[in-house]
Amino acid sequence: MRHRAESSPRPGFTLIELLVVIAIIAILIGLLVPAVQKIREAAAKTNCANNINQLAKAMHSYENIHKSFPPGFPTCRSDYWHAGGTPQGTNARMGPGWTIHLLSQMENVPVMTMAMAAIRSSEELNESCPQDNWEHNNGPGSFIPSNAWLCPSADQMTIRFQSWDLENLVKGNYVACFGSDTLKSAVEDPTQKYSGVFGLVRTIKTGASDPIEGRFAFGKGVRIRQIYDGTSQTIALSETVGIDHNQDGRGVWILPAVGGNAFTTKTPPNSTINDQMGCCPPDTTPFAPGDRLICKRNRSDGNVWAAPRSKHGNGVNVAFADAHTLFINDTIDPIIWSALGSRSGKEVIPDNW
Repeated sequence: MRHRAESSPRPGFTLIELLVVIAIIAILIGLLVPAVQKIREAAAKTNCANNINQLAKAMHSYENIHKSFPPGFPTCRSDYWHAGGTPQGTNARMGPGWTIHLLSQMENVPVMTMAMAAIRSSEELNESCPQDNWEHNNGPGSFIPSNAWLCPSADQMTIRFQSWDLENLVKGNYVACFGSDTLKSAVEDPTQKYSGVFGLVRTIKTGASDPIEGRFAFGKGVRIRQIYDGTSQTIALSETVGIDHNQDGRGVWILPAVGGNAFTTKTPPNSTINDQMGCCPPDTTPFAPGDRLICKRNRSDGNVWAAPRSKHGNGVNVAFADAHTLFINDTIDPIIWSALGSRSGKEVIPDNW
Protein backbone atom coordinates (compact mmCIF):
# COMPACT_ATOMS: atom_id res chain seq x y z
CA MET A 1 0.00 0.00 0.00
CA ARG A 2 1.45 3.31 -1.07
CA HIS A 3 1.28 6.34 1.09
CA ARG A 4 1.04 9.72 -0.60
CA ALA A 5 3.85 12.01 0.52
CA GLU A 6 2.53 14.84 2.57
CA SER A 7 3.56 18.26 1.27
CA SER A 8 5.48 20.38 3.75
CA PRO A 9 3.81 23.68 4.73
CA ARG A 10 5.00 26.75 2.79
CA PRO A 11 7.20 28.96 4.97
CA GLY A 12 5.95 32.54 5.55
CA PHE A 13 7.63 35.80 6.49
CA THR A 14 8.73 36.15 10.03
CA LEU A 15 7.95 39.39 11.82
CA ILE A 16 11.56 40.45 11.63
CA GLU A 17 11.71 39.83 7.88
CA LEU A 18 8.52 41.81 7.37
CA LEU A 19 9.91 44.73 9.35
CA VAL A 20 13.11 44.64 7.30
CA VAL A 21 11.12 44.76 4.04
CA ILE A 22 9.03 47.68 5.32
CA ALA A 23 12.18 49.52 6.36
CA ILE A 24 13.74 49.01 2.91
CA ILE A 25 10.58 50.31 1.20
CA ALA A 26 10.55 53.34 3.51
CA ILE A 27 14.18 54.08 2.67
CA LEU A 28 13.47 53.79 -1.05
CA ILE A 29 10.49 56.13 -0.75
CA GLY A 30 12.62 58.55 1.24
CA LEU A 31 15.16 58.57 -1.57
CA LEU A 32 12.59 58.72 -4.35
CA VAL A 33 10.33 61.53 -3.09
CA PRO A 34 13.04 64.24 -2.98
CA ALA A 35 14.21 63.16 -6.43
CA VAL A 36 10.68 63.46 -7.80
CA GLN A 37 10.27 66.84 -6.12
CA LYS A 38 13.53 68.06 -7.69
CA ILE A 39 12.38 66.89 -11.11
CA ARG A 40 9.05 68.65 -10.68
CA GLU A 41 10.70 71.88 -9.54
CA ALA A 42 13.17 71.74 -12.43
CA ALA A 43 10.27 71.34 -14.84
CA ALA A 44 8.33 74.16 -13.15
CA LYS A 45 11.37 76.45 -13.27
CA THR A 46 11.79 75.69 -16.96
CA ASN A 47 8.11 76.44 -17.62
CA CYS A 48 8.46 79.66 -15.69
CA ALA A 49 11.44 80.66 -17.82
CA ASN A 50 9.49 79.77 -20.97
CA ASN A 51 6.66 82.07 -19.86
CA ILE A 52 9.09 84.95 -19.36
CA ASN A 53 10.62 84.21 -22.74
CA GLN A 54 7.15 84.42 -24.32
CA LEU A 55 6.62 87.82 -22.70
CA ALA A 56 10.02 89.01 -23.93
CA LYS A 57 9.24 87.89 -27.47
CA ALA A 58 5.87 89.65 -27.21
CA MET A 59 7.77 92.83 -26.27
CA HIS A 60 9.72 92.60 -29.50
CA SER A 61 6.60 91.86 -31.52
CA TYR A 62 5.07 94.99 -29.98
CA GLU A 63 8.22 96.95 -30.80
CA ASN A 64 8.06 95.85 -34.44
CA ILE A 65 4.57 97.38 -34.66
CA HIS A 66 4.89 100.50 -32.49
CA LYS A 67 8.66 101.17 -32.77
CA SER A 68 9.07 101.13 -29.00
CA PHE A 69 8.67 98.72 -26.13
CA PRO A 70 5.40 99.06 -24.18
CA PRO A 71 5.15 101.99 -21.78
CA GLY A 72 5.43 100.86 -18.18
CA PHE A 73 3.02 103.37 -16.71
CA PRO A 74 1.34 106.07 -18.86
CA THR A 75 0.21 109.15 -16.95
CA CYS A 76 -0.34 112.82 -17.75
CA ARG A 77 0.26 114.19 -14.24
CA SER A 78 3.87 114.61 -13.15
CA ASP A 79 2.92 114.53 -9.48
CA TYR A 80 1.27 111.11 -9.71
CA TRP A 81 4.13 109.10 -11.12
CA HIS A 82 5.06 107.77 -7.67
CA ALA A 83 1.54 106.49 -7.01
CA GLY A 84 -0.16 103.36 -8.16
CA GLY A 85 -3.58 103.54 -6.59
CA THR A 86 -6.39 105.81 -7.71
CA PRO A 87 -5.28 109.42 -8.39
CA GLN A 88 -7.54 112.31 -7.57
CA GLY A 89 -8.30 115.43 -9.59
CA THR A 90 -9.94 116.28 -12.89
CA ASN A 91 -6.66 116.03 -14.81
CA ALA A 92 -5.39 112.90 -13.06
CA ARG A 93 -5.36 110.71 -16.12
CA MET A 94 -3.66 107.31 -16.32
CA GLY A 95 -3.36 104.83 -19.13
CA PRO A 96 -3.01 101.04 -19.21
CA GLY A 97 0.38 99.69 -18.17
CA TRP A 98 2.77 97.35 -19.95
CA THR A 99 0.85 94.13 -19.31
CA ILE A 100 -2.25 95.40 -21.09
CA HIS A 101 -0.14 96.47 -24.05
CA LEU A 102 1.19 92.94 -24.53
CA LEU A 103 -2.21 91.23 -24.62
CA SER A 104 -2.55 91.18 -28.40
CA GLN A 105 0.98 89.80 -28.82
CA MET A 106 0.20 87.10 -26.21
CA GLU A 107 -2.87 85.94 -28.18
CA ASN A 108 -5.19 87.51 -25.62
CA VAL A 109 -6.99 89.67 -28.19
CA PRO A 110 -10.45 89.34 -26.54
CA VAL A 111 -9.07 90.78 -23.29
CA MET A 112 -7.35 93.58 -25.21
CA THR A 113 -10.65 94.34 -26.95
CA MET A 114 -12.31 94.46 -23.55
CA ALA A 115 -9.64 96.88 -22.32
CA MET A 116 -10.09 99.16 -25.33
CA ALA A 117 -13.84 99.22 -24.76
CA ALA A 118 -13.35 99.96 -21.08
CA ILE A 119 -11.16 102.96 -21.87
CA ARG A 120 -14.03 104.40 -23.91
CA SER A 121 -16.54 103.97 -21.07
CA SER A 122 -17.87 107.06 -19.31
CA GLU A 123 -16.58 105.87 -15.94
CA GLU A 124 -13.08 105.41 -17.28
CA LEU A 125 -13.06 108.74 -19.07
CA ASN A 126 -14.15 110.53 -15.92
CA GLU A 127 -12.01 108.75 -13.32
CA SER A 128 -9.22 107.67 -15.60
CA CYS A 129 -7.64 104.86 -13.62
CA PRO A 130 -7.71 101.49 -15.41
CA GLN A 131 -6.63 99.42 -12.44
CA ASP A 132 -9.46 100.96 -10.39
CA ASN A 133 -12.23 100.84 -12.96
CA TRP A 134 -11.47 97.39 -14.37
CA GLU A 135 -11.85 95.49 -11.12
CA HIS A 136 -15.53 94.54 -11.53
CA ASN A 137 -16.48 90.91 -12.17
CA ASN A 138 -15.38 89.86 -15.65
CA GLY A 139 -13.38 93.08 -15.97
CA PRO A 140 -9.74 92.85 -17.16
CA GLY A 141 -8.43 93.17 -13.61
CA SER A 142 -10.54 90.38 -12.14
CA PHE A 143 -8.94 87.43 -13.93
CA ILE A 144 -5.63 86.25 -15.39
CA PRO A 145 -5.78 86.21 -19.22
CA SER A 146 -3.89 82.89 -19.47
CA ASN A 147 -1.51 80.61 -17.60
CA ALA A 148 1.37 82.33 -19.37
CA TRP A 149 1.14 85.01 -16.66
CA LEU A 150 1.58 82.44 -13.85
CA CYS A 151 4.76 80.69 -12.71
CA PRO A 152 4.11 77.00 -11.93
CA SER A 153 6.60 77.10 -9.02
CA ALA A 154 4.76 79.85 -7.18
CA ASP A 155 1.92 79.29 -4.76
CA GLN A 156 -1.35 80.35 -6.35
CA MET A 157 -2.63 83.50 -4.64
CA THR A 158 -6.41 83.37 -4.36
CA ILE A 159 -7.05 86.43 -2.18
CA ARG A 160 -7.49 89.49 -4.37
CA PHE A 161 -5.81 92.82 -3.76
CA GLN A 162 -8.04 95.38 -2.04
CA SER A 163 -6.11 98.43 -0.90
CA TRP A 164 -4.88 101.83 -2.07
CA ASP A 165 -8.42 102.65 -3.30
CA LEU A 166 -8.28 99.53 -5.48
CA GLU A 167 -10.20 96.29 -5.12
CA ASN A 168 -10.80 92.83 -6.58
CA LEU A 169 -7.50 92.64 -8.48
CA VAL A 170 -5.95 89.24 -9.16
CA LYS A 171 -2.26 88.41 -8.99
CA GLY A 172 0.17 86.85 -11.44
CA ASN A 173 3.93 86.33 -11.20
CA TYR A 174 5.73 88.42 -13.80
CA VAL A 175 7.17 91.90 -13.40
CA ALA A 176 8.93 94.51 -15.52
CA CYS A 177 12.15 96.30 -14.60
CA PHE A 178 11.56 99.98 -13.83
CA GLY A 179 15.20 100.80 -13.08
CA SER A 180 18.25 100.13 -10.95
CA ASP A 181 17.47 102.06 -7.76
CA THR A 182 14.33 103.66 -6.36
CA LEU A 183 11.52 104.62 -8.71
CA LYS A 184 12.07 108.24 -7.75
CA SER A 185 15.68 108.03 -8.97
CA ALA A 186 14.64 106.36 -12.20
CA VAL A 187 12.11 109.08 -13.00
CA GLU A 188 13.76 112.24 -11.72
CA ASP A 189 17.43 111.82 -12.64
CA PRO A 190 17.96 113.89 -15.83
CA THR A 191 20.81 111.65 -17.02
CA GLN A 192 18.52 108.58 -16.96
CA LYS A 193 21.33 106.75 -15.19
CA TYR A 194 18.85 104.72 -13.13
CA SER A 195 16.13 104.27 -15.75
CA GLY A 196 15.05 100.81 -16.86
CA VAL A 197 13.55 99.30 -19.99
CA PHE A 198 10.13 100.21 -18.56
CA GLY A 199 8.96 103.21 -16.58
CA LEU A 200 6.80 106.30 -16.50
CA VAL A 201 5.60 107.62 -19.85
CA ARG A 202 4.04 111.05 -19.98
CA THR A 203 0.83 110.95 -21.95
CA ILE A 204 -2.00 113.38 -22.66
CA LYS A 205 -5.35 114.03 -21.09
CA THR A 206 -8.14 112.65 -23.19
CA GLY A 207 -11.88 113.08 -23.12
CA ALA A 208 -14.85 111.58 -24.89
CA SER A 209 -13.94 113.22 -28.18
CA ASP A 210 -10.21 112.43 -28.03
CA PRO A 211 -8.59 109.33 -29.54
CA ILE A 212 -7.88 106.66 -26.94
CA GLU A 213 -4.40 106.18 -28.39
CA GLY A 214 -3.40 109.19 -26.30
CA ARG A 215 -4.24 107.29 -23.14
CA PHE A 216 -2.46 104.12 -24.24
CA ALA A 217 0.68 106.03 -25.25
CA PHE A 218 1.36 103.64 -28.12
CA GLY A 219 4.92 103.98 -29.37
CA LYS A 220 6.01 106.19 -26.46
CA GLY A 221 7.87 103.55 -24.50
CA VAL A 222 11.62 103.00 -24.55
CA ARG A 223 13.12 102.50 -27.99
CA ILE A 224 15.87 99.97 -28.61
CA ARG A 225 18.33 102.71 -29.51
CA GLN A 226 17.76 104.23 -26.06
CA ILE A 227 19.18 101.13 -24.35
CA TYR A 228 22.74 102.43 -24.38
CA ASP A 229 24.09 99.66 -22.16
CA GLY A 230 23.10 97.05 -24.73
CA THR A 231 20.00 94.89 -24.92
CA SER A 232 21.95 91.76 -23.93
CA GLN A 233 23.17 93.44 -20.73
CA THR A 234 19.90 95.06 -19.62
CA ILE A 235 17.19 93.18 -17.72
CA ALA A 236 13.63 93.70 -18.92
CA LEU A 237 11.50 91.15 -17.04
CA SER A 238 11.59 88.85 -14.05
CA GLU A 239 9.23 87.14 -11.61
CA THR A 240 7.68 87.81 -8.23
CA VAL A 241 5.77 86.22 -5.39
CA GLY A 242 3.92 87.78 -2.50
CA ILE A 243 1.72 86.63 0.33
CA ASP A 244 -1.91 85.65 -0.06
CA HIS A 245 -3.22 88.79 1.60
CA ASN A 246 -5.57 91.50 0.36
CA GLN A 247 -3.09 94.32 1.01
CA ASP A 248 -0.01 92.75 -0.57
CA GLY A 249 0.02 93.83 -4.20
CA ARG A 250 3.07 91.93 -5.45
CA GLY A 251 2.06 90.27 -8.69
CA VAL A 252 -1.16 92.22 -9.38
CA TRP A 253 -0.96 91.93 -13.11
CA ILE A 254 -2.60 95.22 -14.13
CA LEU A 255 -1.11 97.40 -11.35
CA PRO A 256 1.77 99.44 -12.88
CA ALA A 257 3.54 100.17 -9.62
CA VAL A 258 6.77 98.97 -8.06
CA GLY A 259 5.63 96.04 -5.98
CA GLY A 260 2.68 95.45 -8.34
CA ASN A 261 3.78 94.36 -11.82
CA ALA A 262 7.15 96.12 -11.57
CA PHE A 263 10.47 95.80 -9.74
CA THR A 264 13.84 97.51 -9.53
CA THR A 265 17.33 96.09 -9.11
CA LYS A 266 18.14 98.20 -6.05
CA THR A 267 18.23 94.98 -4.01
CA PRO A 268 19.29 91.47 -5.19
CA PRO A 269 16.87 88.66 -6.07
CA ASN A 270 14.98 87.26 -3.07
CA SER A 271 16.66 89.93 -1.00
CA THR A 272 16.74 89.87 2.79
CA ILE A 273 16.39 93.65 2.57
CA ASN A 274 12.68 94.32 2.85
CA ASP A 275 10.79 95.79 -0.10
CA GLN A 276 9.49 99.34 0.37
CA MET A 277 6.39 100.00 -1.71
CA GLY A 278 2.90 101.42 -1.78
CA CYS A 279 0.99 98.15 -2.13
CA CYS A 280 2.15 96.72 1.20
CA PRO A 281 0.25 95.85 4.40
CA PRO A 282 0.47 98.63 7.01
CA ASP A 283 2.39 96.44 9.48
CA THR A 284 4.09 93.05 9.79
CA THR A 285 1.06 91.24 11.26
CA PRO A 286 0.38 89.10 8.13
CA PHE A 287 3.99 87.88 7.93
CA ALA A 288 5.87 85.14 9.72
CA PRO A 289 8.79 86.36 11.86
CA GLY A 290 11.90 86.84 9.73
CA ASP A 291 10.02 86.36 6.46
CA ARG A 292 11.90 87.83 3.50
CA LEU A 293 8.58 89.02 2.13
CA ILE A 294 8.08 91.49 4.98
CA CYS A 295 7.72 94.93 3.40
CA LYS A 296 7.43 98.55 4.45
CA ARG A 297 4.58 100.69 3.19
CA ASN A 298 5.45 104.00 1.54
CA ARG A 299 2.79 106.02 -0.27
CA SER A 300 4.18 109.48 0.37
CA ASP A 301 6.87 109.71 -2.32
CA GLY A 302 8.70 107.73 -4.97
CA ASN A 303 11.34 106.19 -2.72
CA VAL A 304 10.01 102.71 -3.40
CA TRP A 305 11.64 99.51 -4.54
CA ALA A 306 10.86 95.80 -4.73
CA ALA A 307 13.14 92.88 -5.56
CA PRO A 308 12.11 90.08 -7.92
CA ARG A 309 11.28 86.97 -5.92
CA SER A 310 10.54 83.32 -6.59
CA LYS A 311 9.94 79.92 -5.02
CA HIS A 312 12.82 78.30 -6.92
CA GLY A 313 14.99 78.35 -3.83
CA ASN A 314 18.16 80.05 -5.01
CA GLY A 315 17.42 82.67 -7.63
CA VAL A 316 15.03 84.06 -10.24
CA ASN A 317 14.43 83.81 -13.96
CA VAL A 318 15.04 86.99 -15.92
CA ALA A 319 14.59 88.05 -19.54
CA PHE A 320 16.92 90.60 -21.03
CA ALA A 321 15.96 93.29 -23.50
CA ASP A 322 17.20 91.16 -26.40
CA ALA A 323 14.70 88.44 -25.27
CA HIS A 324 17.25 85.88 -24.04
CA THR A 325 16.47 84.36 -20.64
CA LEU A 326 18.76 83.44 -17.77
CA PHE A 327 18.51 82.08 -14.24
CA ILE A 328 20.33 84.43 -11.87
CA ASN A 329 21.35 83.26 -8.42
CA ASP A 330 20.60 85.20 -5.25
CA THR A 331 24.35 85.41 -4.64
CA ILE A 332 25.03 87.66 -7.65
CA ASP A 333 27.25 90.64 -6.88
CA PRO A 334 24.78 93.41 -5.87
CA ILE A 335 26.74 95.99 -7.88
CA ILE A 336 26.48 93.92 -11.06
CA TRP A 337 22.82 93.16 -10.37
CA SER A 338 22.03 96.86 -9.96
CA ALA A 339 23.90 97.71 -13.17
CA LEU A 340 21.89 95.14 -15.14
CA GLY A 341 18.69 97.01 -14.25
CA SER A 342 19.66 100.31 -15.89
CA ARG A 343 19.52 100.90 -19.62
CA SER A 344 21.93 103.84 -19.74
CA GLY A 345 24.01 103.69 -16.57
CA LYS A 346 27.18 103.11 -18.63
CA GLU A 347 28.49 100.67 -16.02
CA VAL A 348 31.30 98.30 -16.98
CA ILE A 349 30.08 94.74 -16.46
CA PRO A 350 32.72 91.97 -16.57
CA ASP A 351 32.25 89.22 -19.13
CA ASN A 352 32.41 86.45 -16.53
CA TRP A 353 29.80 87.80 -14.12
